[in-house]
Formats: sequence, structure tokens, C-alpha cells
Amino acid sequence: SDSVTYTATSAGEVELSVLVSGGGDTANPIRATATIIVQPHEPTSLRIEPDTVVIVSGEKREFQVIGVDAYNNEINDLKIGWHIDGDVAVGSLEPIGDKPASQIFSAAAVGDITIIAKFQSHKTKSLVSEANISTRARIQVIHGELSSLEIRLVSELAAGWEDLPDLGERSSDESSLPSSKLISGGKYIFRAIGQDEHKNEFSPQVRWTLTGDIGKIEPNADDSSLVLYQATFVEKGRLLATSGTVSAEVVIEVVPVSQKIGKQGGNVDSPAHASLIIPSGALKDETEISIAIIPGARGQEGKGARGTATKSQQEGKEETLPFSFLD
Repeated sequence: SDSVTYTATSAGEVELSVLVSGGGDTANPIRATATIIVQPHEPTSLRIEPDTVVIVSGEKREFQVIGVDAYNNEINDLKIGWHIDGDVAVGSLEPIGDKPASQIFSAAAVGDITIIAKFQSHKTKSLVSEANISTRARIQVIHGELSSLEIRLVSELAAGWEDLPDLGERSSDESSLPSSKLISGGKYIFRAIGQDEHKNEFSPQVRWTLTGDIGKIEPNADDSSLVLYQATFVEKGRLLATSGTVSAEVVIEVVPVSQKIGKQGGNVDSPAHASLIIPSGALKDETEISIAIIPGARGQEGKGARGTATKSQQEGKEETLPFSFLD
């Protein structure tokens, strides 16, 4: 008997017809038909859609894996093994009941991760070699809209922007306080930290305002979330950070630099580049000496220092002492 070989390459439905010749009725030859349903073979490669995503914290995104066999036929509804490569705090995966080759990624924290999908063979029930039959998607989770601000003290008694180390990375040493006592003449760095509704921290664009006659501020030219504050007069004031409709403030109390000096005398050094020299024998008892910048000292700029020597607490008296500037 005659035979024919049919090689299936494209998935789908095919009708195969056989015509028998040589019979007596040439007008009505014998015909035989067969319907062939061609199904894809197991995949030789996988494709994930989408393969690169930038997503905001709190959002969700569906990922689908499509298999491709040796003849480029696409295969849906594969049984896929999923896992996250990276910090699992960035987000999580959830299956979709009626879509075995799809999962939902829920973004939580800011960061970069990779989703890896592997095909699980129906024959062996084990994961096929990752090098041959896996695919991956790269995900970047970014912060959402600003919902709150916080002001933190980054550096105390800073010389200036040019003398500071790189402040790009936030440090665990940074302190967040509703109020701060800062020394007259000192320079300090504050940072405004923004948070979205999922508590992801970031550095927003900030406008700084200082209220009260307590010094001056200088925002960082490259990063407005940072500000340099120089404390001057002994008073209370507020440092305010504003970004859009969100704001935060810290109460600042400027205090003098103080030191106890005995009969032997000594120096009291101020961060305002002033030094109060107490001669030996100038004091009868141990006395607390304080130095602070005062309005109008040393010209119109208000730079200077004053020294006061307070006797014992029982007497509660003050005595004016000679001192000199050392710039």
C-alpha cells in the first residue's frame, strides 16, 4: 500500500486529503480526508512580558510567561516556577488562579530586583536547566508622592560645605528631634527627609526658612534637601522645610558655649573663632564662663563674643572679666 509522511511544524488544525486514481469513474474519484490537530511541543525557550519595568511603590503589575518550541510556536498556560532574586522587601508575587503562566507583582519598598521564571516539565515534574529554559524580568521600584517631611541633624559644628565629606548617603547617626540646643557661633548641617505613604524615604526639593533672630542659613547648591545653619544670637527660633504643600519644622534654641574655670585660669574657646582668656588668679572660686555672639559686636555684621563669669549658684552674681579675640 502507498503511504505518506506528514511533518507537522506549525501548531493548529490541518486537513489532509487523499485522492485515489485509476478507478472506473474518473469524474468522481475516491477521496479520503483526515483532520490533524497539531499541538506545540514542549518549549525550548521562554519569554516574559514585560521584561523591564519601573513601578511606583504601592502599585501592582502583571507578568506573563510565553513558551516557544523548536518551530517558533508560542505556548501559553505553561506551568512555571517563579522566584525573586534580590531583596524580598522590595515586593512580592501572587499567582493568578486562571492564568498558570502569569503572576502579579506588588511593589512595596524602593529598590531593584529581578523576577526569574522557570519552566516545569510535565514529564519529569522537575525544573529544567535554568540556562536553557528560564527567563527574567528586571524591576525598579521608585518612591511615590511625598506625604510627609522630617528634619534631621546631619553634622554638628561643621566648618562649611567645602570641608564636609560626601553627604549623598544618609547615615544612621543622623538624629531627628523636635527641638535642638545649638551653640552660638557653631555651624550645623540639617537634612529634610521625605516619605511616601509606604514610608519609603527620599530627598525631595525643599525650600528652607529660618524664623527668629538666631542666625542664617545656606541651602546646598546641588541638593536642596540639605542646609547649612550658622547659630548666632542666644534666642529661640524655628527652621522650616517646605516641599509643595508638605512641611516640617524644628525648634532651635541657641545657647552660649560654657566652661568652668578655676583659680588657675584658662581659655574658653567659641566656635565663632573667639577665645576668652582668663588670667591666673582672676577668679577666686570655680566659675562657669559663657561666650556667645551678640548683636553689633565687631561692626555691622554682628560678629563678636561676650564673656560673663557667674559666681556660685548661692550668690547668683555676675562679674565682667577681660577677654581677647583670637581669629
